[in-house]
Formats: sequence, C-alpha cells, structure tokens
Amino acid sequence: MNFPIFNHSIAPKSEYVVVIAGGPSTGQTINKISEYISKYNPIVFSANYNYGIKANYTCFFDMRKFEEQSENVCNDIILRNNVYRQCRKQLSSKIEIIKTKYNIFLIGSCEGTKSVYREEFIKIDEFGNFPYSTLGATGFGSILAALMCKPKYILFTGLDGPIVGTKKRKMWDGSIISHKETDIKKDPKIIRYFQNCLFKSLYSMGIAVQTFNEVCLYGLNKKELHIEVIN
Repeated sequence: MNFPIFNHSIAPKSEYVVVIAGGPSTGQTINKISEYISKYNPIVFSANYNYGIKANYTCFFDMRKFEEQSENVCNDIILRNNVYRQCRKQLSSKIEIIKTKYNIFLIGSCEGTKSVYREEFIKIDEFGNFPYSTLGATGFGSILAALMCKPKYILFTGLDGPIVGTKKRKMWDGSIISHKETDIKKDPKIIRYFQNCLFKSLYSMGIAVQTFNEVCLYGLNKKELHIEVIN
C-alpha cells in the first residue's frame, strides 16, 4: 500500500493551527483549546490520542501507539514514513480497516538517516518534504506536520515533560506512565532542539508560537523562547 506524502500540495492552508500533545496540560486546558478553535477555526493536529476535541489529523510516529490508539481516531491519520514501511506487514489488517474510513498520509523520509534533533535549522524542500528519518517525539513531530499548512500562528499544548524528580510522566487523562529521565536537563538533545532549532526555525518562517500558562514545556522559560502565553 502506497499512501501520499503529507506536504504542501496535500495539506489545507490555514492562518492558524493547533497541536495537541499528550501531557497533563492538555487535560487542564481542554476548555481553552475549544474556545480557541471556536474563535479561529484552525487546522487541528492531535498527537497519538483522541482528546475529545475534533481534530483534522492524528499523528502517529510510534507504531506501538498506532496499534493501541488508532481505533479511537475519528479523522485522517499521518504516519511516520520509515516506521510505517518497517511495520506495514504486521499492521496491514488494521490499516485496511482505517483506510476505508479516513485518509492516511506519510511524513518524513524513509531513506534519510538523520534525526531532526541534530539540526540547527529545520530543513524543508520546495515541495514541503522533510529529509529526516526521525522527526522527534510525536508531539514535536506534529508541529512539523502543521508547517505544511503554512500557518502564521501555531498554538500547542500538552508538551510538558516528566514529573520533576521522578522517572514518571503524567498524561493528559491523569494516568501515570514511566519515563526514562528524572529531569529534562539530563536530556540535552531536547534542550538544544527547543532552544537552538525548533522555535528559531518557526520564527524565521514568520510564525508566531502560542501556548497556555499551564504548559510546562519541560521546565523551559517560555518568555526567553519568545512564546506568547494565552491565559
């Protein structure tokens, strides 16, 4: 099965996009997200879950999450290209069912070997394709998918990180899962990616970044990163 690449020619264009990730701030800001959507009518990208908010796309960059959560999805799906190609045989029956209801798109390169975490600036070719095999965790990668809509504003929520001092992470629905690190400072690639690549790249594209006060953003300072906080 060959599915189209989610790029500039495929994605609908919108001045506003919303990216919803799986951290606890999503559960805390559901009403705010709904109000924002009602006001601005953005394209909405959900990472890994159906959050009870009408989304246009749900992104799965981890096939385990796809196996667990895809049956709950009520919209089109975006899969990471190289992971889909590695796992398509064992996932074929599930994909066959989903494609009768929704469109399936791929994103990222199945030939590239470089992770976006190693970049100083996000590269996108003239068609809107990424040269990376890895686009980061699904929440981060969903922001990159949202770039295909050529927005002027990106609002994100649910990018919170681990519970400080523990090897655990709280999720949007209040559940607790294990996490490999106790402190974001022990994962310098995430620090570097946020500070030196992701937001710098978005600003250079003329995109304003917005979030809510409840979003922890791995303990980083939103003001220093020039992120607009919506109360």
